[in-house]
Amino acid sequence: MLSNRGYTRHRLGQHDAALADFDAALQADATLFDTWCHRALLLAERGLPESALASFGRALQLQPEHRGAMLEQEDSIFKRPFSFPIAPRTRHPMGLRRSLEVAGGG
Repeated sequence: MLSNRGYTRHRLGQHDAALADFDAALQADATLFDTWCHRALLLAERGLPESALASFGRALQLQPEHRGAMLEQEDSIFKRPFSFPIAPRTRHPMGLRRSLEVAGGG
């Protein structure tokens, strides 16, 4: 429920409230893959790429089969102004790839 409310608040531009909802949802259940992904997108939009990559890394620890799709999103975090949803682009050479190595998924 908190994840859904966070997603809705994010879409409405209520970023602080959305982040609080995502964090509360993840504190209750840290295995929520979609919530980690939405949290990452919100952090990217707020200009916090390192935090966004950390959240993507946590999501990938949960579901490593999504690695390719997330790598396609990485350029949006580092090179493009954020718009929701993110369109796939070229990967940044040191971003998520490095997070995957640190997380043991690279």
